[in-house]
Amino acid sequence: MENDQLIKADELSIQEVTRQVNLIQELMKQVMKEGEHYGKIPGFENKPSLRKAGAEKLALTFRLRPEFVITKSELSNHHREYEIVCKIFHISTGKYFGEGVGSASTMEAKYRYRTGPTESTGKQVPKEYWNLRGKNPAAAKELIGGDGFIPKKNESGNWEIFIRGDKVEHDNPADYYNTVIKIAKKRAFVDAILTTTAASDIFIEDAEDLDEKSSDKIIEDIITACGNLNELETMWNKINSVTKKRKQILKSAEDKNSTDQKINQAADELFKPEPGTEKVNG
Repeated sequence: MENDQLIKADELSIQEVTRQVNLIQELMKQVMKEGEHYGKIPGFENKPSLRKAGAEKLALTFRLRPEFVITKSELSNHHREYEIVCKIFHISTGKYFGEGVGSASTMEAKYRYRTGPTESTGKQVPKEYWNLRGKNPAAAKELIGGDGFIPKKNESGNWEIFIRGDKVEHDNPADYYNTVIKIAKKRAFVDAILTTTAASDIFIEDAEDLDEKSSDKIIEDIITACGNLNELETMWNKINSVTKKRKQILKSAEDKNSTDQKINQAADELFKPEPGTEKVNG
């Protein structure tokens, strides 16, 4: 009987539950920004994924604080896995609200492997490829040899068919120890906040780190996004230009004689808008 009274004392009324849901929805509309606090995932357009920044806003709103319990596991070949439990407490009362879990490992494909070098076949990309890739991407891919081949510019600037690089294991998993523990911590925190605020009907868990693309895949996406060969040439030239400018900035940063002013000027030049694209006030 006493336990039943304690449980009843802790129950939320329907009005209180409704208020909490409305508060989350208003927070999303008025404070959160798409791409920063939450994101959209293909196939889940009606339910955005909650990102770490968004989870932090929910924690601030409901006055919640996290505590983390970290378990580290040493795997073969110097790989490592972190399992983290995130416990959520109310800041004012210290009351325990619930918990979430998350894990990450250097054995995950995006940390374990890198894409090896590509190899030119010496064959030019046929004109039919550019006409087909927008209408029938599968047929266009078969035209250049299938999944193992990609279109890419050679050193002379001409489009050739290249053999896609094989996946190669990173030789130093320790490079990603700090990354995977932060990813595990983020996954646990987001899971905990979704659970304790009952926001799973509004958000799904953050998936921004689940689809890290290889450079070859990014090239394929750029090719697909461009409407024709002229657009692709323009985009390719822009990428090359940005890459060269980025190298100049890095070189300036490494040069002991470079001042902060010179480095900032180089960075400003990198992000300088093209003629005719400047915004006009008024």
